[in-house]
Amino acid sequence: MSKTNLPAVTSSKQPSNSSTLLLREWNSRLDRSDATLTDDQILAVIKRFDDDSVLCGTAYAAERVGAIMRFYPKNEVQNPVEYASGMTSIFADYPRGIVDIVSDPRTGIVRQQKYVPRIAEVDEVCLAKTKRRHRLRNNAALIIFRRTRKDDQDYPALQAARAKVGLLATN
Repeated sequence: MSKTNLPAVTSSKQPSNSSTLLLREWNSRLDRSDATLTDDQILAVIKRFDDDSVLCGTAYAAERVGAIMRFYPKNEVQNPVEYASGMTSIFADYPRGIVDIVSDPRTGIVRQQKYVPRIAEVDEVCLAKTKRRHRLRNNAALIIFRRTRKDDQDYPALQAARAKVGLLATN
């Protein structure tokens, strides 16, 4: 198994550019079921996904809606207060990691939409990002499962690795 020189993921509350870029790199590798990631790197990605699954809350959602609205002309929304309230309620229903991705001008809705997005469009983008995040997490867990499956003779290590990613032991 080849190893890469990717740094470990640190779990921080504020997203940083380096961690976002690192997650993008890992996401592309996990999409391909790439075996170049070490078990520790894959477990760090799973931990990061799990840490980012906490709902963002109304205050943070309102802050991110404000960040999105700064990119569009003020006269494009008929009632900005109601629009911001609706977007805030949508964002409050999603994990902080998803809200960060969708509200980031490099990766989010601002880059995809020329005009002010409708609330339903924002919800669709958040849902798509959430589904992708779940798929990547499950793919990472499957890679760990397959690797530990090959090491069946080392049963305690197998059980420990499966427990870390939330997989039940199977006989």
